[in-house]
Amino acid sequence: MDNNIKLLGYRIDNRLYYSVENKTLISLDGSEKSISLRTTKARLLEYLLLKSGSKIITDQELLINIWDKYGLSSSSQRLWLVMRELKVILGGFNVSDDSVYTGRKQRLSR
Repeated sequence: MDNNIKLLGYRIDNRLYYSVENKTLISLDGSEKSISLRTTKARLLEYLLLKSGSKIITDQELLINIWDKYGLSSSSQRLWLVMRELKVILGGFNVSDDSVYTGRKQRLSR
């Protein structure tokens, strides 16, 4: 990506918009529903969106890039909890559970 271009956000499943600057999910169905994400959850969503479609993202990669690089304590349980919470939030916007695949590896598909 060109260093002079600033990413403003992502459209997810044609149902919502994620604002990178505000770390907020905004419904695109006209309901004006929105939710702000806490830092770690936002970092996880942004990482999954950035890497989506390019490869499967391993748990270890997520632990390193979402927690360890920021001096936070990482664990599989913590990853599972934040991933589950993110799925619940996305489900509240009627984004299909198929959009977030969770197994031994995780990814967010487009």
